[in-house]
Amino acid sequence: MPLKALTGLPEINASTRRIITLLLRSGPMPRVELARRLSLTPAALTKLTRPLLELGVLKQVERPETGSTGRPAQPLAVEKSYAAFIGVKLTGDHAYAVLTDLAGTVLEATAAELGSRDLTTVCEKIINLVKNLRCRREAVGVGVSLAGPVIRARGHVVSSPFLGWEAIDLAAELEPRLGVPVVVENDLRALTTAQHWFDDTLTSFALVTFGAGIGCGLVLDDRLVNGSSGAAGLIDHLRIDDHGPMCARGHRGCVSGYATTASILRAAAQQDSTGDPQQLAEVGASARHGDQHAKAVLQDAGYAMGCVIGTVCNVTGPGRVILSGEGAELYDTLEKSLRNGIAAVMHPVLQPIPVTVAPLSFTDWARGAAVVAIQHHLELRSAPY
Repeated sequence: MPLKALTGLPEINASTRRIITLLLRSGPMPRVELARRLSLTPAALTKLTRPLLELGVLKQVERPETGSTGRPAQPLAVEKSYAAFIGVKLTGDHAYAVLTDLAGTVLEATAAELGSRDLTTVCEKIINLVKNLRCRREAVGVGVSLAGPVIRARGHVVSSPFLGWEAIDLAAELEPRLGVPVVVENDLRALTTAQHWFDDTLTSFALVTFGAGIGCGLVLDDRLVNGSSGAAGLIDHLRIDDHGPMCARGHRGCVSGYATTASILRAAAQQDSTGDPQQLAEVGASARHGDQHAKAVLQDAGYAMGCVIGTVCNVTGPGRVILSGEGAELYDTLEKSLRNGIAAVMHPVLQPIPVTVAPLSFTDWARGAAVVAIQHHLELRSAPY
């Protein structure tokens, strides 16, 4: 099979892109089903897929034995190894990178401390990580994700609170040195994209994360919500209580004052019995062992997050809420208060919306950046016809 290591996919049209995208999202599919879902005739589907089969972009896969008679149908699938991509997730002090195939499967992962938040230093770290991963397999696109508003179409970071950046054209800084297209995206939207794109049952959901920061990624009617200037999902300063604690930005009683990692640790340290915890896991352990102050701190955090989740549900009506981030590891200690918070604000006409917990690692966040690069590559290869 001829691999296009430096160019990736061949030039494709809109219909071909839809075929590839559907097979990536849904997995192998019989031609009859594929044609039905794309509203194509069998002849049109054959015409569109034949060149991709010849190039090795698509392949026929064997169907498991069913015991039925007649010639078995051979589903079509994307050849995942056809092209590779790299995703990089930036935090305030680390860069996490992954190498993936065309389906976003992680082939290798690595990480490095930033050492400095200076733009030049961070770019050098990204370039070195990408270079090391490209020794394993040449990649045709790179995605970079970080917290804060990002205008993806321009590769422009409006602001990044953990890095202290303002108005940075990050893609323009990296592309000339990497020699491949670079797409920059908000980290939570990239993570949401990965959850959505490779699970075609997730057509309407909110991905809510809390830990170092608090945010929300939204998919409604099978479309990612970007917002003006890349600023959708900014829920971290929604007001919970006018008399609550102060957040780092000076807002009294917002959710960040209750439920960020720093806020929880600060509140837990105010009581001698919990000592001076350095990790959320320590607060959780204290609560599970009966420490009443630790329990109260986590109940407050859970209630605040519940109020925010309920508000998101009222405004957007998702079919499901996925809870993740560092704080989600404490779900067993705050589930009741979180559900109380949801109930306190949920509109009475809404049916209960299921909340599921999905612990996700920094490798998963970096994979989100790679998936954004995969999408970008499909867009770049699409011809205007």
